[in-house]
Amino acid sequence: LLNSLELQDLDKSLYEVIAVNDGSTDFGGEILDVYAKRNENFTVVHQENSGWPGKPRNVGTALAKGEYVFYADSDDTLGTEALRRMRDFALAHDVDVLAPKLVPVGGRVIRTSLFSSTQIDVPLEQIFATLMPQKLIRRQMILDHDLRFAEEKVRLEDGMVLAGCYLHAKRVSVLADY
Repeated sequence: LLNSLELQDLDKSLYEVIAVNDGSTDFGGEILDVYAKRNENFTVVHQENSGWPGKPRNVGTALAKGEYVFYADSDDTLGTEALRRMRDFALAHDVDVLAPKLVPVGGRVIRTSLFSSTQIDVPLEQIFATLMPQKLIRRQMILDHDLRFAEEKVRLEDGMVLAGCYLHAKRVSVLADY
């Protein structure tokens, strides 16, 4: 993930990476610090282990300054053009939530039929098929509706936030051409 974020072709002044080290017991925190040292748009937050992904996501969201946020997990990889393409599409079409094409690797299962074509306006019954957090989401919408990830151990904490985003969004799109 870190390598793919570092290699984005989007100008570094147009995106920030906020990595939250949630009390890792390996060398994860040190690795994050190395990336932050060599990338001025990377910020690292070190905190005690919360035991669940909700708190780190909330911490990152609170620190974000951009118009959009994109949630990624440590085992995700983005194509080098991904952030630029998502940003350009979202700005061109005034998108509140953008679901990018996801490609399953390593045995992961993803409902690929949702990503068969780019759609500017996706019906709710269709977009609800993907509740994973890997979406580009208008940050102000998250703030306006106080959409926060549950910080206690709750299954589908990301799905609850995504459901709220979909319901409050004026436009939900799928970008499937890359």
